[in-house]
Amino acid sequence: MSLKPFIKQLRHEALKILVPTVGITFFYGFGLTWRIRLLNPEQHQAWRAQYRNIIYVGWHEHVITSAWALRHRQIAILVSQSRDGEYLARLNRLLGFYSVRGSSSRGGMRGFLQLADALKAEHDVLFGGDGPKGPAHECKAGPALLAKHSGLPVVPIGGSVTRYRRLRNWDRTIIPLPFATITIKYGEPIFVPDTAEKEALFACQHQIADALNALTTEVEHHLVSKNAD
Repeated sequence: MSLKPFIKQLRHEALKILVPTVGITFFYGFGLTWRIRLLNPEQHQAWRAQYRNIIYVGWHEHVITSAWALRHRQIAILVSQSRDGEYLARLNRLLGFYSVRGSSSRGGMRGFLQLADALKAEHDVLFGGDGPKGPAHECKAGPALLAKHSGLPVVPIGGSVTRYRRLRNWDRTIIPLPFATITIKYGEPIFVPDTAEKEALFACQHQIADALNALTTEVEHHLVSKNAD
């Protein structure tokens, strides 16, 4: 009898423990040394007071910094239904986030409905706008569709980091190093009419992408000017 299935299952069970343990150690070992600088905190607080909940969207490369900046919120995050997604869901739970399982290829409608339910339950939502598999910096339909369905705004997030490394994956995820400064700016809320059809939704996707690119450029320029002072 082949031992391969047994070894594969054993590896999976080990990773279910190892990945969340390493992840939580990283976040609180490194994360507690990070400095978060918000460029428009008063505006953000005003939007938080005005709207019941918010659909936050950032580029997937900034998923770690966006999640860390929002860690004190009741955040729901879409996580794939793969085994890797299971490890991430366990880590999210340790970090206090609410994981919704689904992706564009597997369980997409189920995940969408659960995100809508999460908004009704007074969770905010955080999207990697170009996730889960890219192409990088091409906004997917999910945020605009959820905004249309819920009537709640999309708030884009721009970020930059002073000291970091990048993973060798499709979006080259940014990993902040110890004592990095993470600069964040929240963009103006974007609403999607509940009457929006295909062309209007596509235009909203481009509006979100343009806002993310403009915010990222602005925050990076702010970082350069700070370093020059």
